[in-house]
Amino acid sequence: MLKVAYKLTIGILGLILLAGIAFWVFPGATVVAQEDQFLPTAEPCGAPTIQSSAGPVNVRSGPGVDYEVIGVLAFLEVRPIAGRAGSAEWWQVQMADGSLGWVANNAVNVQGDTTEVPVVEAPLLAGEEAPTPGPTWNPTPNPLCPTPVASVVTATPGAATDPPVETNTWTTPINLSLSGASNEPQVVVDANGQFHIIWKDDVEGFVYVAGDGQEWSIPAAVETPFGTRRYYPDLKEDDPTPLFVPHLVADPTGRIHAFWIDEELKIYYSSVDAADFANFSAWSSRQNLAESALQLDVVIAAGEPLHLAYVRPLDTAEAPAGIYYRQLASGESEWSTPAQIYQSRYFRSLAQDQAHVRIIATRSGEADQVLIAWDNRPLGRVLVARSGDGGQSWGEPFQVDGREPEDTAEAANPGNIAVGALGDNAVLVWRAGHDEATCSEYYRQSTDGGLTWGERLRFDTPRGCHDTDQFLVSPDGLLVLLALVDEITEKKVYLLAWNGEAWSEPQEQALLSGFENQETYLEVTYQCHQASLLESNTLFVVGCDAAAGKDIWLTSRPLGRPVDWFPPPPTWQPPVLIGAGPNTVPSLDLVADADGLLHAFWVQNEGAAITYASRDNLRWSQPTEVLRALQGGSGQPAATVDGQGHLLVVWSGTVSGQIYFSWAEAARALTPSDWTLAQVISEPGLVAQSPDIVVSPRGTIYVSYVVPLNEGRGIYLVYSQDGGSTWSPTVTVFDGVAADWAMVDRPRLAMTGNGDLHLVWARYQAPFNGEPLAFFYARSEDQGQNWSEPELVAEKPASWSEVVAFGERSLHRLWLNGNNDTLALWYQLSQDSGHTWTTAASATGFGQPGGPIWLTLDSAGRLHLLGAKGNVLQHWMWENGKWVIGEEAALTTDPASDVYALAAAIAANGNVAVVYAATGAEENTLSYTGRLLELPAMMPTPLPTLTPTPRPTSTVTPTPLPTPSPTVALPTEAAPSGSPVRRALGGDNSLVSLALSFIPAILVVAVAFLLGMRALRLGRR
Repeated sequence: MLKVAYKLTIGILGLILLAGIAFWVFPGATVVAQEDQFLPTAEPCGAPTIQSSAGPVNVRSGPGVDYEVIGVLAFLEVRPIAGRAGSAEWWQVQMADGSLGWVANNAVNVQGDTTEVPVVEAPLLAGEEAPTPGPTWNPTPNPLCPTPVASVVTATPGAATDPPVETNTWTTPINLSLSGASNEPQVVVDANGQFHIIWKDDVEGFVYVAGDGQEWSIPAAVETPFGTRRYYPDLKEDDPTPLFVPHLVADPTGRIHAFWIDEELKIYYSSVDAADFANFSAWSSRQNLAESALQLDVVIAAGEPLHLAYVRPLDTAEAPAGIYYRQLASGESEWSTPAQIYQSRYFRSLAQDQAHVRIIATRSGEADQVLIAWDNRPLGRVLVARSGDGGQSWGEPFQVDGREPEDTAEAANPGNIAVGALGDNAVLVWRAGHDEATCSEYYRQSTDGGLTWGERLRFDTPRGCHDTDQFLVSPDGLLVLLALVDEITEKKVYLLAWNGEAWSEPQEQALLSGFENQETYLEVTYQCHQASLLESNTLFVVGCDAAAGKDIWLTSRPLGRPVDWFPPPPTWQPPVLIGAGPNTVPSLDLVADADGLLHAFWVQNEGAAITYASRDNLRWSQPTEVLRALQGGSGQPAATVDGQGHLLVVWSGTVSGQIYFSWAEAARALTPSDWTLAQVISEPGLVAQSPDIVVSPRGTIYVSYVVPLNEGRGIYLVYSQDGGSTWSPTVTVFDGVAADWAMVDRPRLAMTGNGDLHLVWARYQAPFNGEPLAFFYARSEDQGQNWSEPELVAEKPASWSEVVAFGERSLHRLWLNGNNDTLALWYQLSQDSGHTWTTAASATGFGQPGGPIWLTLDSAGRLHLLGAKGNVLQHWMWENGKWVIGEEAALTTDPASDVYALAAAIAANGNVAVVYAATGAEENTLSYTGRLLELPAMMPTPLPTLTPTPRPTSTVTPTPLPTPSPTVALPTEAAPSGSPVRRALGGDNSLVSLALSFIPAILVVAVAFLLGMRALRLGRR
């Protein structure tokens, strides 16, 4: 017996071993969903699903066996159906992780109602053209599932495949009435989220449907207190049943309340449990609430009183014509005594369509805060009244707007006022003809629940004269306005949102104006909209076809998140034009002073002078020519600001070849006469250019410049310790003649906080071809008197190079190698004032600017690189050891224009300012854009602290220089792969994987073998 058991054990363990092999050989077979990911079996007529019946079932990337297997369904796993193939029996299903895949119809059981499953186009296989469509496959619907009541109609031609942007979120409109004789719909949503919709039918009287927004009851004629013959015993058999369109509201207890005005202008009221809406006997006895009314509005807030407002035209001594209010407290059966809110004899002659009143109520403490807004059209006024104690007492009416002396005769009277509120934040919207407009929309805001109101404001985007407005409160705390606007030639519908502070941009809803009924191919003129907003944040709109179709239609859309209505402002400000002209801007500079004011200097007008403009927090000044060379033209301005608020500027004379200096108080720099007389500070007899300037905390001004060619070529420095009145003798930083260089240029000067000076420059070949041969660096530790031997930084062509200083001893030097197609940005960091540098490293994550670039630092010491590619601004910031690209910005409206010059500065408050020159069709422009940085609370380490590598200085001699290659020493760490054992054995090697797949099975077999041998020995005993 033990031998048999032993053999059985070995057999089972052999299967385990085979399973281990299969696990390695067929890893796809393990892609099985967890049990807790399975979906419950679908209801027979519910949302369609599939259930794996031959599991495991392959899930493929497309509808066919030629497509790749991307997953597996376990036996009896249930997945929702997302689509179906048009010409083959395949279903598209949603997997547990949200991805989509395809399964064959013959491998699964299909459950639920598949009649509305959309056909999904098959993806193309690699290297193949689109397949020729085969015969259409129409899955047989479940015979037990009833045919949907409403037919499905496509909104507009092509809407199902390529809808316009403004309509792409609306569902395909559903024809609820299917009668061709319907109008004046009314809708209410009860406490359980069920819709109750009623409309007039030319033949049957009132017709009613109910539903949840997806499934609807069959339209049926109903008898209601507002549509019955019972109150009219004198009617003849051929007389039509009196029908009065009700105003419906639902309370939190599940009851629906109806208010209507009959043919004698009396207001009646009745209520019913929502489930018994179609049962006449379930309605409460009607109550007469007013003997005379032209229009009414009613609201309920938080389950407390019903608040009713109405316009009374009948004028008697006991009850003059005007605006009245009544309420029905929760749990009570008797309405309060009518309270007069406003009196006007002008209401006596109003027609019903000329009267207008709106009421809202919001919960404030233990009582409702109630606002009533209305029109007095004969007087051209709109007014509002407030109650802060739930309607018990009322303040004096406040005139919101009225006709003004300058209004034209054609200007629309103020009217059609609507009111909405988010707690204490209330807003009024109305139409009027002010500001030389025939008709526009205006609004006023209150932040204290209607106690006080702000000034009248006009909507930023005039849209014509609005006919109706409906306010809805979203679950996300937005006040949404559905506006029907008469734009003279046509009526359009807009949605816009109020967040308590501002209005969103209006969004036209083209589908709510009209669409094509694809059963008749006639246009549906979609009007009489009734909007409802559910807790799911889904907006439903019921409307009527005002054209010949005369049907009732329903559509819906998700309202979206607040960010969809109020997207964050663009990172970069819109471009602002500073100046324009026919000539190019070959050079410019930009500095920010301690107060955050910007100062721009540039050369235009054929280099005749240096032009200057400044910007405060609001605008740029008029550009002014402020500085000129003593002889000929001017160019290459470089500017800085000292501690006393002086602007210091150096520039080159394009004819004289001299370097000039001048200064002015920043507050007076727009006046040319307030600048000091241009002073020559370069060595006489030499042709100098490319000046740069820094100023020390003690006020010493340092200026570097270059003599690029011929005798005296080299890098030079001068300084002034008295604000620029007198200058030191010229200091030679680098002697290009002694070094036997053909050309030297592009010196850039920086100063660390300890007073050390730092210079970088480039070596060029002759004849000059625009590409530098190498990039060098030197420093001075004695205020520019003596300089270290030039240090070769990089010998590859450095098309751009820069050095910037931060803090007491920190330096960054950066350069670009290559051309615009293969640019590589390199950088080094020194934290000991240039004595040692980190190993040169290529910056990761850096993009490819195609034009001018500029390097600067913010007040926290972070590097920012700004560049232009065509007409697009790109911004990189150094964060956590890599360059992170920020939001781009279009610098011009013309995509064909090109930005060819750029300068940037960052103010202490984090404002990044960019001034740039661009080509245009007829003129060159100089413009500005900016953005605000979020500065860190603590100053970060500017660059990662890599291991410093001392770099030997080299003595510049006429002999060729060595050619060191930068060693990229970036810290790297491979991500762990697999288990520790797998990593120890060599990562993901296939042989290792095979060995590892055998180990568990071998161990189990070994243990079983030992146990079996022990059992045999015991058996022998």
